[in-house]
Amino acid sequence: MIENGSSDNCGIKSIIVYPSTFTCKNIGPNTVFLIATDNNGNIGSESAIVDVIDYQYPKITCPAAKQNITKPNTCSIPSNSAPLGTPTGLSDNCGIKYPVTNNAPANYPLGLTNVISGLFLMSMVINLLVLNK
Repeated sequence: MIENGSSDNCGIKSIIVYPSTFTCKNIGPNTVFLIATDNNGNIGSESAIVDVIDYQYPKITCPAAKQNITKPNTCSIPSNSAPLGTPTGLSDNCGIKYPVTNNAPANYPLGLTNVISGLFLMSMVINLLVLNK
């Protein structure tokens, strides 16, 4: 709350806050001015700090589920031979600051590997099954 009980012996005609609107460019602390005008036209002002916070999380859609990969006569496969796919629907009200990353190993061993992929504070699990048949 910016206005915390302004008063005047002649009554308050108007109170404005400047600036009163903020965008993603203003995230963090911002100095604003509270300007009060009384019924006789006298003006008083004070400054305050407004902390703008972005509470809206980015949106991300996982790529399609991976299929089983069969590589005869092998114990593992290089991760670049099993692309994980690219997330879609990537959006945020203040823009995407961090890249999409994952913890894929250099080689996938036989069996199930869970790869965590995503953005800062958001993630998805991609299951990759390597079979030796």
